[in-house]
Amino acid sequence: MKIRYAFIVIFVMLIIFPFYFNKSFAASNEFIFPSSSTEKLTHLQVMKKDAKDLLIARNEIFARHGHIFSNKSLRKYFETKRWYKPKQKITFDMLNSVERYNVLLIKFYEEYKNRKVSLCPDWSGYWPEDCKTNRPIFPANKVIFFDLDSDGKKEKIIFSPSPTGFVLKINDKQFEFLYLDNLCKNFAIVDIDKNDRYKEIVISDLGPSGDYTSVFFRFRNNKIKFLGKTEGLFDYGIFLPGDGKVFALTRAQILHTWYLYKEFYLNNDKLVEKPTKFYHVNFHVSLKKDVIVRRSCSLKSDKVVLKYPQVIKLISTDNKNWCEIQTAENKKYWLYLKDYNYLPDSKTTADQVFEGLCFAD
Repeated sequence: MKIRYAFIVIFVMLIIFPFYFNKSFAASNEFIFPSSSTEKLTHLQVMKKDAKDLLIARNEIFARHGHIFSNKSLRKYFETKRWYKPKQKITFDMLNSVERYNVLLIKFYEEYKNRKVSLCPDWSGYWPEDCKTNRPIFPANKVIFFDLDSDGKKEKIIFSPSPTGFVLKINDKQFEFLYLDNLCKNFAIVDIDKNDRYKEIVISDLGPSGDYTSVFFRFRNNKIKFLGKTEGLFDYGIFLPGDGKVFALTRAQILHTWYLYKEFYLNNDKLVEKPTKFYHVNFHVSLKKDVIVRRSCSLKSDKVVLKYPQVIKLISTDNKNWCEIQTAENKKYWLYLKDYNYLPDSKTTADQVFEGLCFAD
């Protein structure tokens, strides 16, 4: 009797389980983001989706309220959902604050996936496409020969890393450099200024936490000249247009972990940083709450409250206290910071106001 009863139970479960499994599976696939009407999405959640999913995710926020879609494809898609009950046209202003925040965040990444906006600085047009090509790279601890001063004679060069730095030998001359302990296992020969007779040697260090450093040398009058150092690596983040300038990707000193390009130029065998009032950047963040900004880059200028929710773009910074921002309506304001990421006008830190910042060690 017990065996018969157990058989009946198993038989019933085999019939019913697939039904409940399929029902549960279908419910879990009803939404791209099931909680997008009640919980703020994060940048990480959204950026993992492709453009097609983001289009659906943005519109499902409206569909929950019974929005009647004019777009035939969207209407057809949502009509397959059991929960969708078309009632009326739903506008952005009719959504709650969490929904408005998520719509803007999703829309930004949707446009990014379709390449209408950029997550990173766009430096195309600032220098030639081939400004970092044709850059000979040579291994460490191996003798190589290269004409560094255009005298028709090849110099004998060897780069020897050590646990605390490196030794650079050119012919019978030697230069020892200390305090670099994560050196690349090769070096590059570049041409900073195509109008002079010299080629330069670049040696790069990976540093801790991506804090890249590169040091530059040239061989002149039978002497090894130390030109200076920048951030970046010889094969990443250093751009050489060939006109005597060096553009180096450099970690910024305010707001969060991000990077800008500093410009250097050669002057009497030294790399000199060009004074720059504002650095061009291109970084998007979304507001977690209202934030107070200024109409101009001055503490005497009027204060303006930027209302949550919205996505804004950081477009320039003095790398000291100010960041220029641009809204979706192309209005420009200034954000004042103190002590790295404190916002005195809003009396809070930047991470409490902006979603999408990065804080690396």
